[in-house]
Amino acid sequence: MSHPIDVRNQQLYDLEQFAVPQAVKNDLQGILLPQGLIDNRVARMGEEIAKNYAYGNTLAICVLNGAQHFYQQLLNSVFPSVHNDIQLESIKCCSYDGTKSTGEVQINGLDFTAVRGKNVLVVEDIIDTGLTLSKLAQKLYEHDPLSLEIACLLDKRERRNPQATVKPEYTGFIIPDRFVVGYGLDFNGRYRLLPHLGVLKEEIYQK
Repeated sequence: MSHPIDVRNQQLYDLEQFAVPQAVKNDLQGILLPQGLIDNRVARMGEEIAKNYAYGNTLAICVLNGAQHFYQQLLNSVFPSVHNDIQLESIKCCSYDGTKSTGEVQINGLDFTAVRGKNVLVVEDIIDTGLTLSKLAQKLYEHDPLSLEIACLLDKRERRNPQATVKPEYTGFIIPDRFVVGYGLDFNGRYRLLPHLGVLKEEIYQK
């Protein structure tokens, strides 16, 4: 269904090749994905999703906070092609403290009764170990959705936990096991507004 772009073997773009805020430039190794490439891939994902959700009765759930920008861009691509309304909701899933997993998934912010009988689309920024998303999918299935699909911008497959059974139906990019920020993704609340996807220097997140 989806044909993600695999950039695991791609070299980083030089920071001087793109407009990068000076306040964050010294914290980055380089640019993995420039904004224009991401925007175009997200638009294509929107076209794919629109074909499958043209009949409405859809609940699109944004996994906050990292996926918020991706969610908005994706649905802006879906709406011109979909005539029926899509119900918009958000949810907060937390299992990390800084760079380390706490081992427990906390899910807040959604009335799960809204899931029953709906075509549910979960929009996630990045799939790492996959355990958080698996827990969320399990909880959603418990409330009898008509269907459940996942759209993720970034898939870090080298980090996948064997116990994570969930697989996204729509994927933007397959990326290497590097610490990425920008395009809505942050580290301790910073770098979300970087328009590109950059790779953070190790000394920044290991402090």
